Amino acid sequence: MDHDDYTYKRLKDEYRMSCDGDGFGDCMAWAFPIAIELAIRGDGPPDSWGYKAGAGGSHHEPDDYAAMVIADYPSDVLEQFGNVLSRYQAKCHAAGISY
Repeated sequence: MDHDDYTYKRLKDEYRMSCDGDGFGDCMAWAFPIAIELAIRGDGPPDSWGYKAGAGGSHHEPDDYAAMVIADYPSDVLEQFGNVLSRYQAKCHAAGISY
């Protein structure tokens, strides 16, 4: 695919296709891989996301679907979508539907 194919809209569509109805779980299943990917690239996720790498550093699980999808997306698109997920995560916490 051409680099121009890796757009915010396309990433959002990929996310929606993978959702299983658990809004908070779906959000977290993509928020962590995006934060990890940005950390691996050296771009780091924004501090406002609250992501901290584990003791073993930042790495993806080998069979993580979201990680495979996001691998070729530009960092600015990942950060834009990650910001949306971060806001949704905060809303879930405030509504008491996080776990």
